[in-house]
Amino acid sequence: MSDVPTTIEVSLPELIAIYRDRLHLSQSELARVAGVSRNYISLIERGNIENVSHGVLQKICFQLGLKIQVVYEDENERIK
Repeated sequence: MSDVPTTIEVSLPELIAIYRDRLHLSQSELARVAGVSRNYISLIERGNIENVSHGVLQKICFQLGLKIQVVYEDENERIK
């Protein structure tokens, strides 16, 4: 068995930037098709916005070919 991790964790801002780059989209292009400003995309990618609305996130992810999945984990259940 290999010690190589099977998952890689990235933050949402990193994920958006990575997929935008893979699709060769500029921040301006992504902003236009998602219906937000280029500055807003820039702020998201830099991690300067903590609470992106679900609607905006859904539009951005749709344009990047990503699906949103919400996973709820109860902190009390982890501590045993």
